[in-house]
Amino acid sequence: DLRIDPYGPDALLVRHTPQGHDAAFGRGQALQRHLEQHPPVGLIEVTHGFSTALLEFVPGTRPDPQWLSVVLNGALRGVKSANAPERTLEIPVIYDGQDLPVVARKARLSVKEVIALHSAATYRVALLGSHQAFRISPDSTAALPLAKS
Repeated sequence: DLRIDPYGPDALLVRHTPQGHDAAFGRGQALQRHLEQHPPVGLIEVTHGFSTALLEFVPGTRPDPQWLSVVLNGALRGVKSANAPERTLEIPVIYDGQDLPVVARKARLSVKEVIALHSAATYRVALLGSHQAFRISPDSTAALPLAKS
């Protein structure tokens, strides 16, 4: 079930899928289609995230979150994990960053080992963006558990 919370006086934040869940793409697409075909009164903009959607309304027209939850849950019923079409891209990488020795030291590996681990992984890109929380995750186990800065 999705969760809808007020986001200021004229917006609602819809959390449609648990963060990181594989079904997020399919549920997000289904939510987008539903909102395009059946926009609530006063809806002026939808900003989609990986597992959320921010709905902004004309001042004074924001619907009741409980009512909208019933409507949107109905629209998402039966949506499983319809994933995006996948394709594989090889991206050339040059490992010459100033932080490479720091990463190696913190991981207690040599620079060559860090490069080997990083370049051996296959990465799945769920969405692109410039926000620090944008999601790229390797399919293999993370051998370099370092905090993002």
